[in-house]
Amino acid sequence: MEAAATTDVPRRSPPTSRRGPRGAIRTSLSLARDPLGFFTRLARDYGDVVPFRFAGMPGLLLVHPDDIEEVIVRKASSFGRDWYTRDLQMIFGKGLLTSDGELWRTQRKLAAPPLARRQIESYAATMSAFADEYARGLADGERRDLHDDLMEVTAKIVMRCLFGEDYDEGGREVSDAIQVLVRYYQNPVFTLARLAVGQRLSVPRGFRKARDRVRALIEGVIERRSHAADPGDDLVSRLLHARDEDGSAMVRDLMRDDAITLFVAGHETTALALGYAFWLLARDPAALARLRAELDAVLGDRPPTAADVGRLRYCEAVILESMRLYPPAWTTGREALVDTEIGGLPIPRGTQIWMVMWVNHRDARWFPDPLRFDPNRWLSGATAKLPKYAYYPFGGGPVVCIGKHFAMMEAVLALAAIARQVDFEPLRREPLALIPGVTLRPRSGIPVQVRRR
Repeated sequence: MEAAATTDVPRRSPPTSRRGPRGAIRTSLSLARDPLGFFTRLARDYGDVVPFRFAGMPGLLLVHPDDIEEVIVRKASSFGRDWYTRDLQMIFGKGLLTSDGELWRTQRKLAAPPLARRQIESYAATMSAFADEYARGLADGERRDLHDDLMEVTAKIVMRCLFGEDYDEGGREVSDAIQVLVRYYQNPVFTLARLAVGQRLSVPRGFRKARDRVRALIEGVIERRSHAADPGDDLVSRLLHARDEDGSAMVRDLMRDDAITLFVAGHETTALALGYAFWLLARDPAALARLRAELDAVLGDRPPTAADVGRLRYCEAVILESMRLYPPAWTTGREALVDTEIGGLPIPRGTQIWMVMWVNHRDARWFPDPLRFDPNRWLSGATAKLPKYAYYPFGGGPVVCIGKHFAMMEAVLALAAIARQVDFEPLRREPLALIPGVTLRPRSGIPVQVRRR
């Protein structure tokens, strides 16, 4: 999908506006309790550029795509990782998600080649096989938590593709320990305390224990792969043999941190996109029928392959629309490293910039009838004229998600492999309750009943 660089659509407020909510304490509490509602109200009530204070820090919500592009592309060198992303080093160490500057650039150069589009096609058979195996094992009428199921399916895929090992050899333990870490960031009390106190806050013992276990398990994988007789086709093996222009290899601690980052990116975010896609399809019989027709025409009675991905256009559109309405990575942020300005508005050094996909992706200026699930909007040509940062589920600019091609291929193949065999009927009709933490999760899972086709 090609996107326009800028747009002439009017702003909701002049770029030099200083209007925003009053009361730092009230604002901090509102942000911690209900982040999605908080940012939705800010955009609705104050416009495209909204200054506010939280936890003693200056914040700025940017909604207009032109302003977002200015921060993450045109003035990228004036901004670094925001406070929240740096705080996630407690989980991800100094990996690709949380590092900055020269450290980030070095890691990116080494990690990018193994995740290039041509390279990841070799993983397609593994992705399709695990998804197909899951669907074949489902019984008609069976009740499942689709969120839990898909988390396991994608964890199996990532363990094999990234680490060259089976899920039951340690992947389950890695996944379980990471869920412990992520749940801390879903707790508003923990989040507010970290915002207010920062690094002075003592890290809970359970968090430290889970983090140390994840690191030990991943270090064990790296050690085993480094001594394997067969260098292997997995990502860790490729990273072990990667060298930069002066012949230097990646430091082991950084390789561990990158492996943890990529495990979460290739596992949790894809599982969420798939879960929301199936939930949305179950509520839209016409969309489900169109998906079935495409799968029958392209696949017949066989699982999908890498060669099918380009032909599964409606399948891809379902994933794109799922990530529009329920972006697994629901926000991204930067911090002003110097005094600067955006759209004519002065931005003091230290300002925390919030760019919230949840808000942008539901903006009626870019997406007519924005709350409606409509995969066809990605096939009709309507989205070709979108401003580039009206839709950015993988972030953008220099720090765009390095695994986006892996994630999209994984999601399309898994959706096709599963949907050709089964449908899922939601056991609850009310809207999904959501938890916006490190990712956007369903609060109570996605309970469904299986219907075999």
